[in-house]
Amino acid sequence: MMLSTTRLFRCLLLVTGALLPLATQAQSGSVGIGTTTPDASAALEVRSTTQGLLLPRLSLVQRDALGTGSVAAPVAGLVIYQTDNTPGLYAYDGAGWVRLGADNLGNHIATQNLNLGPNQLVGNDGSQGLRISASGDVGFGPGTPRGHLDVNGGGDAYLVDDPANGTEQSVYLPGQLLLAPYSGTSGTAYVQASVPTPNTDTNIALQFRTSNSGNLVDALLLNANGSGIFKGSVTATSLNLTSDARFKTQVRPLSGALAHVQLLRGVRYRWNALGVQHGGQPGDEQVGLLAQELEAVYPELVRTDEQGYKSVNYVQLTPVLLEAIKELKAENDTLKGQVTIYKAQTTLALERLAERLRVVEAGSEQAQR
Repeated sequence: MMLSTTRLFRCLLLVTGALLPLATQAQSGSVGIGTTTPDASAALEVRSTTQGLLLPRLSLVQRDALGTGSVAAPVAGLVIYQTDNTPGLYAYDGAGWVRLGADNLGNHIATQNLNLGPNQLVGNDGSQGLRISASGDVGFGPGTPRGHLDVNGGGDAYLVDDPANGTEQSVYLPGQLLLAPYSGTSGTAYVQASVPTPNTDTNIALQFRTSNSGNLVDALLLNANGSGIFKGSVTATSLNLTSDARFKTQVRPLSGALAHVQLLRGVRYRWNALGVQHGGQPGDEQVGLLAQELEAVYPELVRTDEQGYKSVNYVQLTPVLLEAIKELKAENDTLKGQVTIYKAQTTLALERLAERLRVVEAGSEQAQR
């Protein structure tokens, strides 16, 4: 149905009359919908108790098409509702779209400190995860942090790579490492080399390193079988070795110890460059044995490592020297007995010779008379 020119003109007058109050309000700086008295601080105020404000609804593709072709580019502050992918309100910040009302920071940068007040920063619905207490204590796992840094719960603790050691897992401690007992009543603190699921082929050693003159030194190696290797000397107030008779079988005496000891050669020496590399102190005068010479007499007192270098068990050489001393004493006691006999025999022979001399002298005196 076509409108006549007169009727069309009348309709335009009605529309103009209806919009005239809005234009007047716009000139005053505020526009109201559902109210004739919009707040002076608002450019647009919408009042309703039964309806909401519906913003433009765009899909992700439509949103990203803004600014392409003939579509105007978004301006900073533009707000839309995205209908797919991650639906929600999005605002354009001048560089990209930011989801409004999200419950995490995502990849955004906080512009001020996050003040927890009396609360904690938690994960996994608040039951466990990373916790930061109001006092600054940090905990991983369930429960309130029990100290400044607490790794709680079962499982393994993984540390970040140390750039100075390639892909090796390391932790840097600027001070002392203090260990407490595993439980309050055990009285034992543990340093353990292990893997989460060891098997019969699992062998793990512990290597303790120090820095000497700027160089890393493998100061102590604790092998998987419990044996240990020190780089340098060991000083202790006492040294006790397991030697209970109940631990031993096929016990038999050491024989010929004195003869074997006489085959050994004690020497003085100084460490050469290779010896210094394996723990010797440069320049110090030493007294000891040569492992190869001892091995020819007592092979059980010499150990050969994986590199072919030999070491001497000087502690177990003590029983050999003890038996050699006992054999020497036995020989000395025999000689002393023989000397006693020879002395008695000599004394008796001298007494008999003296008696004969007295008889001869008596006979000589009678003849002179």
